[in-house]
Amino acid sequence: MVIDNGHPLSTLNYERYLELIADKSIAYHQARAGDCLPLGDGITLKVLYPERVRTNLTSAYNNNSLLLKLEYGGQNLLFTGDLENAVLYDLAHTGPGLTAQWLKVPPITAVGEASYPLFTMLLTPPLGPLFPPAPIPLAIPIRRCWIS
Repeated sequence: MVIDNGHPLSTLNYERYLELIADKSIAYHQARAGDCLPLGDGITLKVLYPERVRTNLTSAYNNNSLLLKLEYGGQNLLFTGDLENAVLYDLAHTGPGLTAQWLKVPPITAVGEASYPLFTMLLTPPLGPLFPPAPIPLAIPIRRCWIS
């Protein structure tokens, strides 16, 4: 299954992406806040954001990223996509169901450092954020990863 936010792009890569989904008869779902996808074996994927694609946002492609919560065995993981500071800030103050033990933070190149402390305060207990793998350059020294 492929899930995305349904924000259309006018690129050849996006057109090819949609063609491959259709050609291979892959289940496709445009996710919205409130969707709950049972993945089997007690794993649930909940969509927390966006309620709808908003093309008028600054950095609309990043800021319409899906905010996902994976629940399994009493553990909750948040995946923030490429959401940027303004949206992360709003979600941290108003977003429902954001508490989790693990947080996959957006690439630092997308959001800078400011949102990490705010979002890591939502981790209960504070186990720590999961940083994106290389080759994305990390501007935050490892000693400041807020992992306890």
